Amino acid sequence: RARGDSSIAGDVFTSSTAGALQAADISSTQFCGWDEDVVAATVVALLSDDSLVESLEANRAGVVVLDTTPFYPEGGGQVGDTGILSSLKGKAVFQVLDTKSADAFILHSGKTTEAINIGDEVTAAIQSSNRRATEIHHTATHLLHSALRRVVGEEVGQAGSLVTPDRLRFDYTTDKALSDGEKAKVEALVQDEITKNHAVRSETCSLDAAREEGAISLFGEKYGDEVRVVDVPEFSKELCGGTHVPHTGAIGLFVILSDKSLAAGVRRIEAIAGPAAVAMWKEDRSYLKTIESKLRVPREQLVERLESLIGKSRKADKSQDSPVPSPDKALSTLQVSGKLGWAFFPGVEAEGLRVIADSLRKDAAVHDVLCPVVLLVGGNQTSVPFAILSDLSEFPANELAKEFGKSVGGGGGGRADFAQGQGSKGETVENGAQLLSQSLNNTA
Repeated sequence: RARGDSSIAGDVFTSSTAGALQAADISSTQFCGWDEDVVAATVVALLSDDSLVESLEANRAGVVVLDTTPFYPEGGGQVGDTGILSSLKGKAVFQVLDTKSADAFILHSGKTTEAINIGDEVTAAIQSSNRRATEIHHTATHLLHSALRRVVGEEVGQAGSLVTPDRLRFDYTTDKALSDGEKAKVEALVQDEITKNHAVRSETCSLDAAREEGAISLFGEKYGDEVRVVDVPEFSKELCGGTHVPHTGAIGLFVILSDKSLAAGVRRIEAIAGPAAVAMWKEDRSYLKTIESKLRVPREQLVERLESLIGKSRKADKSQDSPVPSPDKALSTLQVSGKLGWAFFPGVEAEGLRVIADSLRKDAAVHDVLCPVVLLVGGNQTSVPFAILSDLSEFPANELAKEFGKSVGGGGGGRADFAQGQGSKGETVENGAQLLSQSLNNTA
């Protein structure tokens, strides 16, 4: 499996620690965490500030090395275990906050709650709930890797991973992003294997034998002569030293959260499984019920309702953004030439022109004193909405709208007293207004 992000300082620490332990003739740690959560163990070494010590006082940070341990050390992308070391009387003496490996030694980092000495017999107990959740995400990572190879192609390679109790992260090599359809297929394949509840098998064999069986190994990873193979029958087989669920059904639910570019040719999937995925599903369901209640529509009508609301909101925003002048200002901008008064309002859309027209129509001075026909033009060079008011029976507004509409590359229509239209040639507005004025004023 791929390693997660590593710290150079941490690597140096574990390397120097391994050398110190070997020099002190400390026996290597036996890991029994594949089968046990709790074991009896003996303290064989203690470290404080990177130095070997005989004892650690209470409330001191340090590192404990045991002869045997169920604590999985960080590796293969899987985070290290946390838990408690207790005295044989059941009293906690050391809180394990992280677990790492240094060659053949497993280092339990944390803080003492009571004094602890070399030679003490302790009960080593991992935090089982965290381990179970981590195992769920680790097995789900194997299923995800295999599903990607089936959907995208066998050229997909693993470039890194991180497996925690809360989620998983999987980096893979590919030239393109997953489409929504491919993402759905990957999720469906993983979920199908979960539903089948396959037994998750593991065995130790030679590296050559594992490769002959088709087990996937990580390019560039160094393996010993003997390796551990984790197998989900007929779906996934990988070299892996991590811990896993006994059956795929224990994963329960699998959800891809994101798929994003990490570097050229490398992408990162983040996903959740098991109780974490169920918790998210419950939260999403609660949100959905709240939205249904607020909008007062069943879920099958939510998309339609939301699209309608978004459309109305955009229209309202557009109307608010439109620089519609006040009635007095609109009246003062009219250019009057005989029977026609017209004005150009840059940026004002059709609805805004209607508002201006309604205001002017209520003002008798526009018709009685100034002019019987009013032309209002808005928009810009490529979009020319306009509106026409007319008090002349011989020149109905709908006919004038057709005439002006043609001159600005469009058309119009409406009632005899009020009409609207749309054009596309902003550069012809002034010429069109002059032609309309001539049409009106050349008639007695």
